Amino acid sequence: MLRKLLQYILDRLIYLLYQDSVILGNRPFFWCDLPVPVNYPQQSQTHPSILYLKQGWNGATHWLGTTPYPKAQVKYENPCIYYADVRNDSIPTQFVPIKNNPILEWPGGDCFNSDIELYFEDNVLYSIIREYDNKALSKKLKVQYSADGQSWSTPRLFFETRDPKQELLSPSIIRYNGKLRLYCLNGDAGISKRGHCTGIHILEGDDLKQSVFKEVAIGSFLNKDEVRIEPWPCLNTGRSCICFSVGGIISKKHFVHRWKRIWLYRKIIKTFLFIKSR
Repeated sequence: MLRKLLQYILDRLIYLLYQDSVILGNRPFFWCDLPVPVNYPQQSQTHPSILYLKQGWNGATHWLGTTPYPKAQVKYENPCIYYADVRNDSIPTQFVPIKNNPILEWPGGDCFNSDIELYFEDNVLYSIIREYDNKALSKKLKVQYSADGQSWSTPRLFFETRDPKQELLSPSIIRYNGKLRLYCLNGDAGISKRGHCTGIHILEGDDLKQSVFKEVAIGSFLNKDEVRIEPWPCLNTGRSCICFSVGGIISKKHFVHRWKRIWLYRKIIKTFLFIKSR
């Protein structure tokens, strides 16, 4: 009971400190309730990717992907899917897990999954996941797809690199000029590394079911040394690309442990990240 009370006080304090910031804008916010995945030791949801489908799809208006990370154990950092159905532009606060989470198991050994990205097109839901090999230092992007949100295809590799400057963090995808364009961030990730986002790699392909993606452009942040943020997540809105410093905060517990990052979150929006193409 005492722990819940302290958590509530911290929540209110954070809100009061930043209610006038460009992030909250003096607007109310809502916590999302996500069930703990089966056989996972505790709640710890990171790197959310959410889709809003106004007309609904397979009984839901919102589809959410996360990579749980309880106790910083990579064997649990696997893509999980949740859904919610709300109407009249309401805010979803209760999400339901699909029948079989995670949709992709831990690759094992020195490898781990991270950084889920959801995409919807032609009545198909796609899940992009990054796989990192600590031993080979390879980074892979894989994709799965589903016609109902419940059953998922086997993962397909569509891009791989061993370039140390190409981290493929926080992939974010849009359709642009007839192509699928994928933005991936570079830099050091993780609290222990104090975060340093350096730039973006841009990949393109024709479709997610068959195409192999290719690099088409590289960008670097002009104020990377000034801002010093962690490279996650990257959000695309039309032609704009916005990089946020907070790496996916959903559960209240996770938020409280990382509340100091709100300052970074606020700072990056005020200073912006300018991209210089190469």
